[in-house]
Amino acid sequence: MRRLIVFVLVAVVSCSALLAGGPEAASPVGIQGAVGGKSVPMKVDPSTYAQTTIDYSHYEIHAGSHFKGGYSNQDLDENEVMSIVFMVPAGTKYSHWTLTAQSTGGVTVNVYEGATLTATGTAVTVWNRNRNSTTANTMTIGHTPTVTASGTKMVQRWIGGTGFKESISGEHRGDAEFVLKADTYYLVEAIADADNTKVAIGGDWYEHTDKN
Repeated sequence: MRRLIVFVLVAVVSCSALLAGGPEAASPVGIQGAVGGKSVPMKVDPSTYAQTTIDYSHYEIHAGSHFKGGYSNQDLDENEVMSIVFMVPAGTKYSHWTLTAQSTGGVTVNVYEGATLTATGTAVTVWNRNRNSTTANTMTIGHTPTVTASGTKMVQRWIGGTGFKESISGEHRGDAEFVLKADTYYLVEAIADADNTKVAIGGDWYEHTDKN
């Protein structure tokens, strides 16, 4: 169960400091937090008094709701297709997902929404990124599914070739994240430009139920 965390900012500004030296001489901002009704100090950088924080997706790792999974092929041939499917269940716990991919040569990566399958392939292990958590993922992954219709192409990327990065990762999350549609299959394909290409594709996501 998640605990409600409330942050309280307390500005401590001395009138005498303002009169004597202006705003630059004012005392720093004090920061306190309340976790589960208990008051705790919040850390700040001792040099600048900037508050020390983590972003929300990082918080979801600590909360045990952030997951990662993928599949690789050590020898993809020219024009050979490697595919995985992300299977989003029905319900209101949404997957906030980013694509990951890496290759040693030129590869085209396509992401399709609403694929139609006759078989979901072999189950792929999904890892909780908090290895102390027992929370299970709701979205699952299969590799080498049997596809009858790809669906709607929503992303196309190129990696590993001349002028392109060797991987899809490390981007600003706000530029790369999709909140995936419930009860939907998302197909990810990697197509090699040449023989003997090593390829890995996958996803990184956290699962969250909206508050309203």
